[in-house]
Amino acid sequence: MEILSQTVTAANTKELEITYNAEEFEAAVAETAKKKSGKIQIPGFRKGKAPRKMIEKLYGESFFFEDTAEELYHKTIIELSKTSDFDIVSVENVNVESINKESGIKYKITLILRPDFDVAGYLGLEVEAPGYSATDERVEAELQRSRGQLARITTVEGRPAGDGDQVDIDFEGFVDDVAFQGGQADNHVLTLGSGQFIPGFEAQIVGHTVGEEFDVTVTFPEEYHAEELAGKEAVFKVKLNEIKERVLPPLDDELAKDKGFDTLDEYRDDIRADLAKKFEDRKKVSSENAIAEALIAKTADQSVPEVMFEDRTNDLISEYEYNLQSYDSHLTLDTYLLYQNQSKEEFTAAMRSRAEKQVRFRLILDKVSRLENIELTDDEINKSYEEIAKTHKTSLDKVRRAVPQSQVEGDLKAEKALEIIRNSAKITYVEATDDKGEND
Repeated sequence: MEILSQTVTAANTKELEITYNAEEFEAAVAETAKKKSGKIQIPGFRKGKAPRKMIEKLYGESFFFEDTAEELYHKTIIELSKTSDFDIVSVENVNVESINKESGIKYKITLILRPDFDVAGYLGLEVEAPGYSATDERVEAELQRSRGQLARITTVEGRPAGDGDQVDIDFEGFVDDVAFQGGQADNHVLTLGSGQFIPGFEAQIVGHTVGEEFDVTVTFPEEYHAEELAGKEAVFKVKLNEIKERVLPPLDDELAKDKGFDTLDEYRDDIRADLAKKFEDRKKVSSENAIAEALIAKTADQSVPEVMFEDRTNDLISEYEYNLQSYDSHLTLDTYLLYQNQSKEEFTAAMRSRAEKQVRFRLILDKVSRLENIELTDDEINKSYEEIAKTHKTSLDKVRRAVPQSQVEGDLKAEKALEIIRNSAKITYVEATDDKGEND
């Protein structure tokens, strides 16, 4: 194989002209003929026994050329990938410019290459990150959450549904007296006041009693994801099957004893200590997020191949769907988005935004790992495989077959690169005014 020319046609894009000479091409054709001849039936010969020359005489000397061109293309990509000059993300175009026995084969190939980011200034970053402390308010909020875990769910009798109750309902929705898709369910459990349904729906259930059948009239939001329903008035035929309520235990020493403590004060102290430790652990995550945002901003003007963003977006969507199925095998992404009042386009856009940040940050970490000459030991690689097997509850052999070592090494080097950046950074923690991320 010989590279005749290399031309940069766009950012992270190279067009290569590659040739295999007549001798190399003939050897490749012979190898292809050996593989393919066994499936060819020629009159006068047993299947697979006809010589190459006879096949070419009957079907033409170019009979094996197409398969040979395909084989050599794959060989070319493999060979190019082994060199540091070509970190290939994808192949955009492949054209066979000429192919014959006299001069061999000539390709023109367009490669999309992984960008080599300029990450100047990655050491000594100055960033602000959100911090949390175990305030009295947060301790009490955690105590109330713990109290809620001990709540009893009891069936309500003799009173109508109220805000905060859990109701079991059948419903079917109509627009202009015509039932619409996705607007019907039986024995749907809904907590009134949760905001799970269209605005106004839950409030109209309040005040009704078990066994009642009634209409709920609502108007879909103008921005509703299902265009055919956006802004439309709908009538839901509803039947209230059951009402349940959460009964909280008293906030006293008995509650503390259920949690393994003698007094409520002891339990509060334990919650405070636990929150303090959790918030200290959160510092690592919040600082890494702040570092990522800072470095992504520094490299925002550097080009990234679109295919990298597309591939990562598709991966994130697939992971999301897998997690939904793990939670509930009957829950599809479309159904989930319907409940969330979110369109597929909005969801995909959110995944795309996340993908862009992840791709850019990984490119940064990969470059830093090279600049820092990060090396790995066999023990580190083996331990990483063991952790993957443990996380996915599968055998080590299966993980090694499924996950390339290059991927494991890349992940480990990225982790080490991030540690180097974080250790060199000046991080100021600013007390957060909300609890976003507190329980992540």
